[in-house]
Amino acid sequence: MTTIKYLLLSILQLAMTLAFVLISPVKTEAEIWTFAAFDPKGDGSDASLADAATLCYRYDKQQDKLWFRISLYGAPNEKTFGVNVAIDTGAAETAKMNWWGANKNFKLTGCSRRW
Repeated sequence: MTTIKYLLLSILQLAMTLAFVLISPVKTEAEIWTFAAFDPKGDGSDASLADAATLCYRYDKQQDKLWFRISLYGAPNEKTFGVNVAIDTGAAETAKMNWWGANKNFKLTGCSRRW
């Protein structure tokens, strides 16, 4: 009798899993992230701040949004964590501002800060 119960339970689990797969909505559009940059570990000016490892982006055509994904070395300090995204759009030099980081040759057009 135990073998029959085990067999029925296995069939029931398989049927429920199959039903879940068939009923669940299928995501038709894959989220494809494009790798943009790698940053070496420990090159920041303040070791107490988050240390970025990679930068990836994804364009969501349906929502017309550009998403960024930044991976870090280790866990960030939740109380002090922030992200700056600086973009050089190719605008005229007069419309650009100086970058505050180490690369003084870089000039940016826009900056977004999200906490």
